[in-house]
Amino acid sequence: MRRPGLLASAALFVLAAGSAGAAPLSEAQAVALALQRHPSIEAAQSAILAARGIAEEAEFLLPENPRIGVEHESDRLSRDDGERQWVVSLNTPIWIAGQRSRRQAYATERLREAELNVESARWLLTGAVRDAYWRVWQANAIAQVAAERARRTEDLAALADRQVRAREAAPVEATQVRAEALADRQAAVKAEGEVRRALLALAELVGEPAAELEAPQPMAPPEPAPESVVEDRPDLRLLKQRIRSGRAGLDVQDVAAWPNPEVGLAFTRKRDDFASDWDNTVTLGVTIPIPVVERNQRERAAASAEYARAQTEYRQAVLQGVRELRQVEADWQSAWERWTYAKEALAIAEHSLRLSERSYGLGELSAADLIQEKRRWADLLAAEREAMGDLALAKSAWRQAVGRDAGA
Repeated sequence: MRRPGLLASAALFVLAAGSAGAAPLSEAQAVALALQRHPSIEAAQSAILAARGIAEEAEFLLPENPRIGVEHESDRLSRDDGERQWVVSLNTPIWIAGQRSRRQAYATERLREAELNVESARWLLTGAVRDAYWRVWQANAIAQVAAERARRTEDLAALADRQVRAREAAPVEATQVRAEALADRQAAVKAEGEVRRALLALAELVGEPAAELEAPQPMAPPEPAPESVVEDRPDLRLLKQRIRSGRAGLDVQDVAAWPNPEVGLAFTRKRDDFASDWDNTVTLGVTIPIPVVERNQRERAAASAEYARAQTEYRQAVLQGVRELRQVEADWQSAWERWTYAKEALAIAEHSLRLSERSYGLGELSAADLIQEKRRWADLLAAEREAMGDLALAKSAWRQAVGRDAGA
């Protein structure tokens, strides 16, 4: 009737089959592993390369590449009396006031945006790892309770069988205990499956198996934080930076509406006939386009829409951040109160269960009453473990909501 695999499951619920005696994996170590290996960070860092390309382009001395022209005129196809002309020209557009400086300012803002995008990605990954870490611990703690509950029920079933054989108890009591043992086995198997599910989520982020996890330290919630604290979160600072980038991009389009003048330099070498000497001349000219219409109307409209969208997204994110902060504060307070009550109730239930087990062994208590007492103890123990896990999850969510230790 006894099932060794179930009875040993409390000791086997770890992240993976790590080496014996390996130190538990801390939350900080799990975060560090994820930040080193998760592809989301590398993807965010690639945006910095693109921003650097914009910065290099903004540093170019000319708005476009210069053009070189070569022309040759000859009367060889008609009279062929030696009239010849060669013209070599160089034409280049030049910046007008404000164009280059605004492009450089835009490049600076985009580079800062890319850097904050990496910081935000690290913050998001940190929060995901912390959440997955404590969900594994919580699932494992509940599974250990289920395994211990199954072990005690099987011990009780063995005792009931002995009492029936000794005619100290009715067969129906042994039957009741065996049915309870089967139900507890099912619950333990289900809890073990939840552990495996939680482990897969953590392993996806961390990237490698590890030893078992550290237990959380229950902590009372802090005083409510001011709403302004959410503005220091990496994701909010990224959205605020996108507003600056959008404004800088709109400034670029404002000055880009004016066409660039073009400076030209030409060298001409000419003679009228075979007997004439070559005449050399140099021509310097400036071409100024007439801005009949704005050539970048579509680009300016897109930049204006992007700027407005960035402002709206930031305002919405601030409201959402404040709501999340208040929610996690409430969750932390609720988890703390539930854990406090559950701990007190568990102490009473443990004492009551010990007395009931002793009374059952002396024949003073029926199996049905002992089963009921055991159920109450197991439920309170699972509630205490769950509340402790919820405390760790709430603390992690609070740190995420205020941007505390982002990426650390």
